[in-house]
Parts: sequence; C-alpha cells; structure tokens
Amino acid sequence: ADRDERLVSICRRLAGQLGGDAAWAALEDADAEVVQVSGGITNMLYRVAPKKGTAMHSRAAPILARVFGQAGDVVCDRRRENVVVAELSEMGFGPKLFGVFANGRLEHWYADRRPLEPLEMVQAEPVDMQTMIAKRLA
Repeated sequence: ADRDERLVSICRRLAGQLGGDAAWAALEDADAEVVQVSGGITNMLYRVAPKKGTAMHSRAAPILARVFGQAGDVVCDRRRENVVVAELSEMGFGPKLFGVFANGRLEHWYADRRPLEPLEMVQAEPVDMQTMIAKRLA
C-alpha cells in the first residue's frame, strides 16, 4: 500500500501539478489503483489509474510507472536512457514521457498493448521489430 500511495503521489505531481493535467492533479489516493504489469526486464512496471466507478475514471488517463531495478544499473546508464526517452518522446516516437523521478519515470499507458518479451525484441518472425524501428527512424 505504501508503494501504491507513493506512485499515485508521483503521478499526481508529475502528470497533474507539473504536467498540467487537472484530473491527475485532483485525483485522491482513495480513487486510484495501482496494478503491477508483467514484461519489465530490469524494471518493475505498474499501471496507475483512477478506479472504475469513480468520477475521475473517464477524466484521468492511465499512466505507466516504470520503476528501475538495481540490476539494470549494471547494464544501463539510466541518466542517458532518460535523456534518449525524453528526446524520442518529443519527436513522437514511443510513449509520451510525463516525467522522471528518483528511480523511474512515468509514461503514457497504451491500452490493449503489452510489453514485448525479451526474445520478441530480437526475433524476425512474425514481425521484425528491429528492422521496422530502424526504417521508421531513418
């Protein structure tokens, strides 16, 4: 519960107060839910959203909270990763970045999507993701 309250508070601050989303700025802890999502390789992923049946449910869009795992620090330069994610977000590639916090970041939640599993990222069948991304970036 403590983790959930912290994540809701971070969403309220970054997406709401600093990001200008009035619905997130007004969302009360009791009206929010945090659900862990599978698929993070070195991160813990959470869907943070207003609870169904609350007044905010249709007003505040869900957010993906990506909490960095310590194991990832060995293979990732998190500061540089955040800079690249922010630049890509500004150019319209990938999810909208709502903000970065001490050990993670908040991103747009894509409904009806799931994270790729590690092996899916490098496979060429049925969709060659690496080639598709490279062509889009070119």
